[in-house]
Amino acid sequence: MTQKKNFERLIRTHLLPLFPRARLTEIAPIKANKKAAFIRKKADLAIRLQQNSDSTYAFEVSRSQPFKSIEKQTMETFVEVMERVLPHIEEDFGESLLKTQMDVVVAKTVANSAGRSDDWKLLSRVFATYQTWSQETYEGHRVASALGLSDAADDVTIGLPEYLELNMAKVVGDGYSSLCIINRSGNLHAHEYLASASENDDTFAPFAFIPLAKWSAGRRIGVALNRGGEILVFSGGELSFARRRGTWMPFCHKAAVSQLSIKNRFCAKVRKAAYITSLDISFARLGGGIGLVRKGEKIIGEKLPVQERDSLAGNQSKKVRSFNAILKGRKFQELGRPLRKEIGGVDGAIVLDHTGRILTAGAVLAVSISSDEGARRTAARTLGKFGVGIKISSDGKIEAYSGEPKADQEALFEVG
Repeated sequence: MTQKKNFERLIRTHLLPLFPRARLTEIAPIKANKKAAFIRKKADLAIRLQQNSDSTYAFEVSRSQPFKSIEKQTMETFVEVMERVLPHIEEDFGESLLKTQMDVVVAKTVANSAGRSDDWKLLSRVFATYQTWSQETYEGHRVASALGLSDAADDVTIGLPEYLELNMAKVVGDGYSSLCIINRSGNLHAHEYLASASENDDTFAPFAFIPLAKWSAGRRIGVALNRGGEILVFSGGELSFARRRGTWMPFCHKAAVSQLSIKNRFCAKVRKAAYITSLDISFARLGGGIGLVRKGEKIIGEKLPVQERDSLAGNQSKKVRSFNAILKGRKFQELGRPLRKEIGGVDGAIVLDHTGRILTAGAVLAVSISSDEGARRTAARTLGKFGVGIKISSDGKIEAYSGEPKADQEALFEVG
């Protein structure tokens, strides 16, 4: 197989899964030294991948959602790393080499973005260890752990590789309330307790991991293994990558919140609350749906998605009375994150108007379910007709739709 064909296969097999709904197209090469660069005439909706300025081939990765700088950096690092793999791809150890190289891509991207370019090897070691631990139990429980890379003083204690060989490393630093800190020399430095988050904290991270995300501000990097076997990476004060279902995925939170605006029809507070709640539901593995309804749209009534019996206004069913007693007339963005996550986990959808007023919660929508896509995606596409529909799968994937529902409809964004 030619190097061009192998390069294309590497992109399709190992890079595209990081960017759901992205497409790959062959394009003409240009004289350029950058391995990945925005194609400006396409408004950041496409990135050119090219091995070097002398390449006789190039490819374009495109999608309907604009790419962000960290995503471009991920692609550039991917091309850089894959250059070392290409000469060995058809040898017996080629595929096993590839699997470890995706850890390197993420480690280098995160380390560079945090101004810690020399620490990518430490990160790769943590990723490899956590992937092994994700398949194990300790004293009958799945392993949960957290480590943080910091600029702490160069005290000589025990190196990270030696520490990770100890069983105590599977217990000390639980990822939620505490972590073990690695200093700038790669040695175990300290243990730190992380203060609990306020229920109204709007940090871009799953609620349970907000303390670790906030710890990662500045030049720090936090890595956590949760009991679901997922690896979460925090940098810049937020969740930046996660390894879920065997695949690394980047998170561009502000871009997703922006996409929910659909031409400024929803205020920033409502969009951010909807997105963050989707993140919380996703990592709690609850599954759910959220709808944002444009101003002037009617969504409650006969032959409409929400039935009158599920409306929180004036209905007296037991479920509605219970929701009203809990919500106290507050708008969605005024509720604490734990409550938003919990009501989102109730079977059915939450539907909000453009101001964040909760029209219904736990509502099973009146929609025709397609056997090809399932109830949640059908409901999200239907809600999208009235504004935006968000689907959170029980496996953690988040998709948002807007516009008339159709079989080939592209998501506004897809993360997780």
